[in-house]
Amino acid sequence: MATIERLLHVLLWAHPATTRKRYGDAIVQTILERVSHANGKLAASTLLLRECIGIVVSGARARRERARQGHKTAPRRRTPLFAEKAVDWFHDVRIASRSLWRRPWFSLPAILALALGVAAAVAIFSVFHAILLRPLPFAEPDRLVSIWEKNPERGWHKAQVAGANYLDWRSEASTFADMAAHNDWLDQRVLLEGGEPTIVLASEVTGNFFDVLGVPPLEGRPFDDAHTWAGLEPVVVLSQRFWSRHFGEDATVVGRAIELDGVAHRVLGIMPGTFGYPFREADLWVPVAWDPALLGEVRFRRAHGMRVVVRLAPGVFQVLTRQGRRLHMGWNLSGELIDLVLMFIMWSVMMVAMMVSTSPLLGGGLLIAAGVFQWTPLKRARLVHCRSPLHFFMTEWRDGASGAVVMNLLWVAAIAAFVLIEKMVPRGAIVGRTFGVALIGAGMTMVGGIF
Repeated sequence: MATIERLLHVLLWAHPATTRKRYGDAIVQTILERVSHANGKLAASTLLLRECIGIVVSGARARRERARQGHKTAPRRRTPLFAEKAVDWFHDVRIASRSLWRRPWFSLPAILALALGVAAAVAIFSVFHAILLRPLPFAEPDRLVSIWEKNPERGWHKAQVAGANYLDWRSEASTFADMAAHNDWLDQRVLLEGGEPTIVLASEVTGNFFDVLGVPPLEGRPFDDAHTWAGLEPVVVLSQRFWSRHFGEDATVVGRAIELDGVAHRVLGIMPGTFGYPFREADLWVPVAWDPALLGEVRFRRAHGMRVVVRLAPGVFQVLTRQGRRLHMGWNLSGELIDLVLMFIMWSVMMVAMMVSTSPLLGGGLLIAAGVFQWTPLKRARLVHCRSPLHFFMTEWRDGASGAVVMNLLWVAAIAAFVLIEKMVPRGAIVGRTFGVALIGAGMTMVGGIF
């Protein structure tokens, strides 16, 4: 009977959907009862066949009749046009605006937070793009480094370079492919073009400056190495921004002479707009044009006003990296024993402070040892090179029992603050030694309580 029931439900699809939903189950049950009460299999089969034909025929008639009366299937809803969507969007915006206007104390903080979030995201992306995504406008920038002079006796750190020292470095260095120099300031020059004077900003560089950086001009050619010295025709290289603003991007300006401070300078080339080194606001570059007679004068070696950029020879960067790693590994190996001593003393002090030790003699001895350590040269030597405990905790953490620590975050923060004070305060050694005296006093108090 289950098969006959499924067959009847299939045949009922000839009727409209409303008829099937309303009368379908009743029709099937009625037919099944009539077939079950028939006398014999032949009579039951004949009755079932007749009922099946009747279902199909009546269904076809019902659909034809509905079509005649206009009862057709409802048309599908069409997709709204752009104009209708725009009206809906405008309606939503108007409702939202009214809601915000009615509740200004809610609206203003929300708008301010959204504005700050957008501004912060734009600023962070700008910095991220400028530093990490946008390539530097130099050829093989990983081979470019900057070098400077250092004189601790006079307090000079990353100081400007004297011209004579730059020439000595360039002639004697073997690990550099080449090096160039530029003045650490911009000169103001007077440009006379068309009878009208204009103040322009000029950057003085050595003749090989553009070759060391590996940036070809947009038009023309760069300086030659010989332009470092006086005696040649005065020349100049223009920035694209200045060329566009003052000369209207006229390509014929290359090779022409322009007057700077009353002296005619021939334009050798135009640098691309992406190039702005060493000063983005520079309008043009001119050679330093040193007088060879300066080489024998003391003032040429004492006048510190240059910045030096170096292009390393191929493969030197990898060699320096490997040497730096070996030096770092050597320091780590030599400091392992000191690290263990420091970690033991810190653990000991924290153990006593957290009342883990129940022996006054042991606790007092540990505190005295920690106080004495604050006065030893070993403490000062290691403090110069040590990392903060918070940095160690954040970078050297390992999961599992091997990474377990006795100090909680509050103790880590306290020790980090103490190390920061010792390293940043002008007389940080006094702070450490004062703390050492306090530890010794606390330890002697604990030991003295025994006797």
